[in-house]
This record gives sequence, structure tokens and C-alpha cells, in this order.
Amino acid sequence: YANFNCQLAFNASKDVNGFMQGGLGSGLTTITSTEWGTFNGGYSLCSCGATDALGNFSGAIPFSILNADGSTFKSLVSNRYRGIENPFGDIWEWTDGIDADIQSNADGGLSRLYVCEKPSLFTDSGAYTGYEMRGALARNEGFIKEISFGEKADLLPSVATGAGSTTYFCDHWFVVAPSSGISRRGLIFGGAAHESAAAGFGCTYSNYAPSIMTQAVGSRLCFIKS
Repeated sequence: YANFNCQLAFNASKDVNGFMQGGLGSGLTTITSTEWGTFNGGYSLCSCGATDALGNFSGAIPFSILNADGSTFKSLVSNRYRGIENPFGDIWEWTDGIDADIQSNADGGLSRLYVCEKPSLFTDSGAYTGYEMRGALARNEGFIKEISFGEKADLLPSVATGAGSTTYFCDHWFVVAPSSGISRRGLIFGGAAHESAAAGFGCTYSNYAPSIMTQAVGSRLCFIKS
């Protein structure tokens, strides 16, 4: 609250001015990649609804992942922000209709974000027909120092050098430019559980093709009442 470090310790008390303070804690990001692989090979760790007791509020609830015999494999904490469970950590979160066009240095040296707001026009390849170029993305990988806040609030990482896990935007931008040609990439957010301090609301990974399918990438479900 009132800061960019969403992994600050959760604090249910308000400050002297009556405002919320602190963050959401580390959430599930205290597990290592080795532990995660040993437990279930990188699939989702947290069962849906682990924090439903919080309703549409924010907070953090102890959560244990269990072995098949019911014993505790590891004790973690599942968090919730305004009703959204595990907004960072656990598996990466896919975003449809958002692609990054990343050029090699020899083929333009630009990285640009394209967004399509019409599901019928979503595509994994070819021309960006129906997509709008929203701005330039940071070329270097690192913790996000500056963002380009466009008129549609896309929050693009524009500078990813000179920051850290507790300074500026506190979240990591992952990118590797192709050695040649132009690469079309999807964007995933939040950071997987093993990303530790790199995870967070703004943590973004841009190294997968839009067609990627892997157990560590998923999407939130949207209930549309008929």
C-alpha cells in the first residue's frame, strides 16, 4: 500500500493516518526451484480458494503443500489482494492479446508492445492486424526502474537497469533479444513461485513464443454469466 514493493511484510494494522500499510508478504515465493520440481514438477502449488476466507479483502493466510500421505512437504503463505488470490508467485499468468515484438540489434534494435482488444483478432503469428502498438519496452533485463505509463495504463517496463528488489518498482523484467531477426513473444506476469524477490505485480517475462504451453504458465478464469 502506497509503495511499489508488494512483497513487504503484510500488516493488517493501519498507520497513524488511518491508511493501509505494508505489502502482501512473500507469498508462495519462498520455495526453491529444486523443491518445486521435487514436489510436483513445476505445476501449480496452491489449491484454488485457499484464501477465500478473506473474500474481496487483502491479506495472507498460512498454507501447506502436502505429500501424498498427508504429511507437510513445505509450509508457505498464500496471499490475496482485493479478492485476487496469489496475484504473484505460484505459476506465471498468461495475458491474451498482448505480444512483444523484439528485434535483434542488427534488425532494428527495438522492442515494442502490441495490444489487441478484440478476442476474435488474437493471433500467435503473422502481421499485427487489429493490434495497436502501445510503446517501447526495455531492451535490457533487470529490475524495473522506469515505466512508460501510456494513456491506456499499460505500465510498460521502459528502463530495467539501476533498480533492485527493494528499490523503484521492485519487480523484474525478463528479456533476451534474438541474435538475429525479429522475435514475436507473449508476455506473462507475476513471476513463478521460485522467482523469489524478482516476483511481484510488475514482474514480466518476455522470452516465450505466444504458442508456449507449459505447466508453469496458466491463466485466470473468467466467469461470464449467461
